[in-house]
Amino acid sequence: MAVTDYESYSDWYKKGPLSSYVKISGMAGDAISVIEASQPAGDMSDPPVNELVLMRTTSVGIPFEFDFGAGRFSGIENFGDFHLVAPNTVSDIQVHAHHSCQLFSLPAESCHSLLDGTHANGLDFGVLHSQLFRSDLLNSLCERLVSIIHNTYQPSRLFVDGAAMLLLGELSALSGNKISPTPKVNGEDWRIRRTMEQIDARLGEDVGLPELAASVNLSPSHLNCLFQATTGMSPHAWLLKRKIERACDLLRDPRLSVTEIAHVLGFSSSQHFATAFKQHKTVTPSAWRRNNPQSLDAFTAGKKVGKGI
Repeated sequence: MAVTDYESYSDWYKKGPLSSYVKISGMAGDAISVIEASQPAGDMSDPPVNELVLMRTTSVGIPFEFDFGAGRFSGIENFGDFHLVAPNTVSDIQVHAHHSCQLFSLPAESCHSLLDGTHANGLDFGVLHSQLFRSDLLNSLCERLVSIIHNTYQPSRLFVDGAAMLLLGELSALSGNKISPTPKVNGEDWRIRRTMEQIDARLGEDVGLPELAASVNLSPSHLNCLFQATTGMSPHAWLLKRKIERACDLLRDPRLSVTEIAHVLGFSSSQHFATAFKQHKTVTPSAWRRNNPQSLDAFTAGKKVGKGI
């Protein structure tokens, strides 16, 4: 089957012979496709597509035989086991029991852009293509990506870029090939200050990691490492922290509704805003507003910090 028969892995699953087994599918941003499927025993082989495909088992005690271009292997897979298919690779997937799975695919071009040459073997993760593997970090990340599809909200580009970087970094570490060393930081780095300023100025915009990295002449992977080494959190986590801090300023203005604040801060919906706010403040925006004094002066001060807010 030619690579060009299907535009993407998601396209294959939705249009090919396995389409009737799809329970839910969607995109986490424009870079990570997420599919949940419940499938019978049989041949579940996939055609080659120009995407990195991570498969997560959500069943228990499933006998299998796989070949992802790095040699045939067999065994029993259980909940939370992963297997990995490199871009443009024909897979031979024989599963001998009814099973459920989650499938995550990333375009090779996006992966190369984020890695920017810092992974010596490109998108070949060696031993991971010829065995099952496990990772608590990947399981947690996959749960988060699936929740986005179930809740039907659009995550920020910075979250999606960060999720892809985290996924690629963990795969790289598991395969024994580090993406790049964590940079040493001596004092305050102007590139971190500049990145923070960019984030503050664009809280309501959907800014991505490659764009932030280009503004300080770093690769996305280098900026991601440098930012975490300096602040202890990812650029996306910092962005969300700053959004919530700004939200507290805006909630003090009685003229603004919670829905308007969610919109001006770039959240996809008031529900998404409320969920993120509660994760940081333990209460909903409406409850926080009731418990804190309202002040137009605080709102006016908030408007002076950042573009359009």
